[in-house]
Amino acid sequence: MRKIILSIIIILMLLTLTTSVFAIRLSSDPFRPNPRLFEPGMEITKAYEVGDYSYGARPYLQGDLEEYAEIYNIQDFGTYQTFEVKLTLPDQLDRGGIHTLFIGATEEAPPTGVISGLSNVRKTIMILVLFEEKTAKLYSFSANNLNENQKTNFSIYVDSLTKQQINSLWVDVNIYNYNNESVKTLRTNIFGLESAEKRMLELEFDSTGLSSGQYRAVAEVFSEGIKWEGDITTLQSNFNIGTLNVDVINTSQNFTAGQINKIDIEVISKWNGKIKKMFADLFVDEVQQTSTAAHTLSSFEEKTLTGYLDLTYIKSGEHDLKLILNYDGKSKEYEYKIFVQGKAQEESNEASGMKINNMTIMMFLVIIVLVLVVIILIIGKKKK
Repeated sequence: MRKIILSIIIILMLLTLTTSVFAIRLSSDPFRPNPRLFEPGMEITKAYEVGDYSYGARPYLQGDLEEYAEIYNIQDFGTYQTFEVKLTLPDQLDRGGIHTLFIGATEEAPPTGVISGLSNVRKTIMILVLFEEKTAKLYSFSANNLNENQKTNFSIYVDSLTKQQINSLWVDVNIYNYNNESVKTLRTNIFGLESAEKRMLELEFDSTGLSSGQYRAVAEVFSEGIKWEGDITTLQSNFNIGTLNVDVINTSQNFTAGQINKIDIEVISKWNGKIKKMFADLFVDEVQQTSTAAHTLSSFEEKTLTGYLDLTYIKSGEHDLKLILNYDGKSKEYEYKIFVQGKAQEESNEASGMKINNMTIMMFLVIIVLVLVVIILIIGKKKK
């Protein structure tokens, strides 16, 4: 039985050692996210570099444009490889829409033959063939965060995928609050698209009259006699309306007596912007403790503040924790019940005596100073 277990452990170790530590990497010239417009006989040549593999890599081609492409000039430099891809488009393609060529690289298996996970990565070249019929695409929609009583622009991207001119389009944007209630509607002007035109539309949104919180914007495009790519006519984007506020989400509540304890305070910003020098003052049973360090919060950021409570002489049981959050000239007070367990340290008689002796000495010094002041004043009067 022990031999079987030992064999399994050895096999698992071999599998771990033969698995690539890094994911394979494929890089090329700057990424072009938008498809290129089809032109008969158009040639596209791109250079690639593949690296971060363990035992070698093999480039490959996929996609409906694979038959029109070739890989050439492969060079192996040991730790990385380079190669080039040439795509030569035919006089025509069989359908309108997006055609793709995937350029990829996959890791080669280790020479030992042990099965392991092989990484794979690929890039894409997209070619757009315009449709004969009127066709368009609702490409993307983004709604930006803002604060109460502020304005921002929502962005809508619409592309023409046709050889024809498109007229009479418009977009409605409906705003919904956290309870999914419609609170505002925006509408673009009526617009048109030239053949293969890409259009960005902006709608101004004013948050005046709306409370802070999470919202959802839904953009819907309207038209007549137009086919929409993927039958997609609506897109949505979530956004926040902020207010200058920081809330405590959670805090530590269980501690140990007789020592200094760490306390974690989770906070969240409700503001669309930076809040600087935010910190917390801490009190246990109305006795002030050390304040936390000051932090900066980014827009709607959650962060954990760390403080320390001196519970050396605090007895076990339930105690009051007061937390005052300070930021941007404001302060908010929170009160919690904390639970202390264990045995507290007791102040020794010697320590108590030292406190009394120190107080006596201080009082004696004060009296001496007052006597000296009186003597100096009397001598000054006699000289006059």
